Amino acid sequence: MAFHGREKAARIAADQKFIILLFVVLFYLLTFTAPAFALGKKRPEASGGVSPVEVASSGSPPISFQLRVLTYNIQGLPLPHIDHTKYEKIGRILGQRKARGNAPQIVAIQEAFHSDSRNIPRFARYPWAAFGPRAKPMGINSGLLLLSQYRMAAYDEVRYVDCAGTDCFAAKGIQRATLSIPTGRGINVELEVFNTHMNADDDVVSNNNQSRKARLGQIRQYGGDFLRRSRVGELPALFLGDYNFQLGRPDYNLFASLVGGENAVETCTRARNCTGDQDMQVVLEQTVDHHFYLAGYAAGRPVSLTPVHAEEVFDEAAPGERLSDHTGIEVVYQVTVH
Repeated sequence: MAFHGREKAARIAADQKFIILLFVVLFYLLTFTAPAFALGKKRPEASGGVSPVEVASSGSPPISFQLRVLTYNIQGLPLPHIDHTKYEKIGRILGQRKARGNAPQIVAIQEAFHSDSRNIPRFARYPWAAFGPRAKPMGINSGLLLLSQYRMAAYDEVRYVDCAGTDCFAAKGIQRATLSIPTGRGINVELEVFNTHMNADDDVVSNNNQSRKARLGQIRQYGGDFLRRSRVGELPALFLGDYNFQLGRPDYNLFASLVGGENAVETCTRARNCTGDQDMQVVLEQTVDHHFYLAGYAAGRPVSLTPVHAEEVFDEAAPGERLSDHTGIEVVYQVTVH
């Protein structure tokens, strides 16, 4: 009987140890691993907002910095009545701003058709520059030029298939560059930047219906084949350029739906804490030059883009003097790696 009593006591002790071990394991699972099950990776919204789930999922402190970006149609048609010394002026203005520390780190230029437009990167002194598609036979080049303070880790371009009117003489198309932006915190943010110039309305050589039809074809090429081929994963992106469409028009709405981004100036005019020119709502309604932006991921972490400043630049180089029939649209983005 004593033997059986000791055996029973040993079994009870073993059962108690097993129960204690089971509670320890369950406590560990509920305390340390349950939050991980609750966390999911969700694509950031186009507005740049990041959900609390995304912020919690990285486990690293956020990294935030500002990025100043300019899009500017310089009116550089190779015509004799245009003052082609202005390209040096534009380059020098950008170079002077760099010396003062308030220059845009990224510049998207349209209508850099003239050979002297190479004076822009020459005098602006950006370390990275890329001209767009070359001239067609019996025509002119794309007029596209990208300038960047950051390394262009990858580059791609394409000509538009559709065109109408005098635009068919130009090799209009799209540029895409993947920029590598150092944060000083152990990771680089890769950002995709697009630059384009779409078909203008032309009621002289062709009617505007043909021009709009060509532009719709360009939008479908841009938002369809080119983006599917050129986009790198889910990197954050900026879509810049002279689109020759205005806010709320059918071609504007089609582009926004295909790309999925938001208009930075429109976002800025709605935000109370966005600084810049007071008349940007009027500019937004009238301009054909736009910034669209899209959030994404960098090094596996969500990246949001938030416009915090918007203004017109190159609106007056000297009293009564304009360098172009367009003004530059400059936006400052708060970039946050969550």
